[in-house]
Amino acid sequence: MSSREGVRFREVQRPLPRLRKWLAWGLLGIAVFNLGLMVVVRLWYQRAFGGSLGVDVSMAFRTVFETLILPLLVIALLWVERAVTEVRDDGVRVCDDWPLIFLGTKISLEGAVSVEARRYRRSDYYLGRRRRRGKGKGYLLYGDRCARIDYADGRHVAIGSQRAEELAEAIRGLIKEKGDG
Repeated sequence: MSSREGVRFREVQRPLPRLRKWLAWGLLGIAVFNLGLMVVVRLWYQRAFGGSLGVDVSMAFRTVFETLILPLLVIALLWVERAVTEVRDDGVRVCDDWPLIFLGTKISLEGAVSVEARRYRRSDYYLGRRRRRGKGKGYLLYGDRCARIDYADGRHVAIGSQRAEELAEAIRGLIKEKGDG
């Protein structure tokens, strides 16, 4: 999905920016609290029982990894997650842009009858992001807008978008071109 040739529509969505911010600050706070608690307990233990505890390098590395590095990795992954939707000359692609960028899903337009921008309730059609229920499939990140593609055999696919009207128009144009050609 890196080449921009023949792209009619491209949207990059990030999941719930406010939630990501609070989650990141919460994880960072927990990490700093754990690190501080580790230092306080170590100092108390030395003062209560006297003498030096010595330095166990493997234990210190594991503790720093669990309390600081692991939460920072989770924060980094939350920060870079995004979903990319593209309508190109060769079809529609939807992919999560991390960690496996190249594993996008190509949505077939063979047998597509209509496309419409609409509101949806996730519970009516889909059990969640990328899960099937009945004859429908959903590629939904957040929000309540989608472009729904209906097929001749009764199937449908909903592609979540913050710009659902533009997405539906781009898919309509592609279907019309493929039908004429």
